[in-house]
Amino acid sequence: MRALGIIIFLAALSAGLSAQEKYQLDKAHSSITFEASHVVVMPEVSDDEEDAFITVGTTNGSFKDFDIEFDPGSADFEKAKLKVTIQAASLTTENEARDAHLKSKDFLDTPTYSTIVFSSTNFTMVAPELLKVTGDLTMKGVTKTVSFDIRVLGISKDNNKNSYMSFEGETDLDRLEFGLRWNDLLENGAFRISNYIKVKVQANLVEDRAS
Repeated sequence: MRALGIIIFLAALSAGLSAQEKYQLDKAHSSITFEASHVVVMPEVSDDEEDAFITVGTTNGSFKDFDIEFDPGSADFEKAKLKVTIQAASLTTENEARDAHLKSKDFLDTPTYSTIVFSSTNFTMVAPELLKVTGDLTMKGVTKTVSFDIRVLGISKDNNKNSYMSFEGETDLDRLEFGLRWNDLLENGAFRISNYIKVKVQANLVEDRAS
């Protein structure tokens, strides 16, 4: 049944996708976000370790300046190419002090490493509307192979027969693999950030007939 579903989905792609054209980003309707869990261990006023309490939360952020290029190659995506380029200094968590720290040498070191780049090397159709996209991610001067789970949300054409494609994808990154090794240890407690960062991409792409 899954094979049949994939065949039907590929047929729908063929009807809506222009395999001969590249696609450019509709930035107003796209986003790249991330989230990281953190644990804060804080003692009570008595400074007695036995009185310490733990809170758990999630820090959310996004990148405001990025570009996504997509070349389908063919309707089955076998020759597809995806490139995501992020301006690292555009990071924001809506907290100036935290943002400055995340851009410092403790984390992304944005003055030295200005971009984060993902370049696909392989597309695999794993189910109708679901792709696994593997590629090289370069961040803070380190390149690692990562995979995104991507769900195709829709493909359509406007009145001028321009193709539109929408997808969302996510992956979990081990920040330690990219040299983001900072962990804060405080005299009155310990603040720990998860090693794993969830990255989500939501993209709307429009056919670029000028390419």
